[in-house]
Amino acid sequence: MKRFLGVLFFATALCSPVVAEAKRVALVIANSSYQQIDPLKNPGRDGVLVSTALENAGFTTVLLRPDLDGQAFRKALKAFRDMADGADIAMVYYAGHGVEVGGQNYLIPTDAELMLASDLKYDAVDLDLLLTTLGGAKMRVAILDACRTNPFQTKSPAAKLTNGLAKVDVDDVLLIFAAAPGKPAFDGDGDNSPFAKALARHILKPRLPVQMLGGTIRDDVIAETANEQRPFISASITGVPFYLMTEQAELALAQKTAPKRKPRAKAVKPKPVIAAAPPAPPAPAPVPTAPPAAQEQWVASDKKLSMDEVTVTRELAGDKYLYKVKTRYPETLPQSGPAAQARIIRVLTRSPGKTRSAALNEVQKIKIGTWGLGQPCGITFKIDKALVDSDKNLDVRLCMGDDENCIMSPNLARADSKQRLRAPEVKKTATFKSLW
Repeated sequence: MKRFLGVLFFATALCSPVVAEAKRVALVIANSSYQQIDPLKNPGRDGVLVSTALENAGFTTVLLRPDLDGQAFRKALKAFRDMADGADIAMVYYAGHGVEVGGQNYLIPTDAELMLASDLKYDAVDLDLLLTTLGGAKMRVAILDACRTNPFQTKSPAAKLTNGLAKVDVDDVLLIFAAAPGKPAFDGDGDNSPFAKALARHILKPRLPVQMLGGTIRDDVIAETANEQRPFISASITGVPFYLMTEQAELALAQKTAPKRKPRAKAVKPKPVIAAAPPAPPAPAPVPTAPPAAQEQWVASDKKLSMDEVTVTRELAGDKYLYKVKTRYPETLPQSGPAAQARIIRVLTRSPGKTRSAALNEVQKIKIGTWGLGQPCGITFKIDKALVDSDKNLDVRLCMGDDENCIMSPNLARADSKQRLRAPEVKKTATFKSLW
């Protein structure tokens, strides 16, 4: 009988399905402390930001490797190659200096000298070497925030290295560059680069297919840098959706960020009655203060524009105006590309004839929704009260569409704003470049 039960248990074990945890691995290399040139400010913090986002998204292993010299750089790639073999997804994120010479891209370790262009083969890491580490994974992603201005030109004219990186086409790899081919990327004025902030934000976006990761990052960076930095995507991967964030990670993050409920107040026992004290003298009358600014509401309209009517509600929130804008998404879009299909609303700000201020840069905002064509939609944003009150030339507009071609709203800055931009004919598309 015991032997029969043992055989039955063994047969049951063979037939029972075993669900293995998906293997998601990532390598994050962040080079800031260069020895031969001035250090970079943000890659170290960018590496921490991105690696934390990957961990919160459910990646099983995330290796953060800051400030790697040449030997350590190659050693990290070799170790990750073995780890990526058989993984469901393998991702490498690199932040630091990168250069291109003769159409070939190189990533720069912290100890590189680069006195001559020929030194690259010995001092730098060929991008192709990084890409080979992903070869054993089912989904392969390489993200390069490595297009910063080349510092070796001033150090050694003989090097003749260009700014930015060269275009790369590789099969079965999603390759995302922080900037367009041959163009530099910004290190950023704050704690992180614009590219790293957008990447970390969209890694944690629930139900976002990896196939849309590059496009959503690109839209955010273009909006934040006022069209001065345009990420580049090379994607030759499957069209079957693959989600970066696991369902378990999505649930855990939602629970972590959910507001905590306040505990119920305990019943207080009544205190014994004590003889009342003599009445206190009356309190002095309060000093009157100016009432807060009342909520304002108006309809911004211009029949010459395609978006001919927008309801604007403005109220005071501290030292800023809070704008709540409601309109209707267009019945038709300027183009039928991916950006148009994503239902994008941008807030564009400008003060004609003045240098763009940091306050205006902060206002820029993009919202990607799932509204249908012709359905009601809206967006909220804040602008410094002092800026709105003092700058009568301030333009604040909604743009619905892609980067090159969008439907533009009237000016929303204030109820008495005049339309200063050349408008197209009724129901025709407003072109972004010609207007702004």
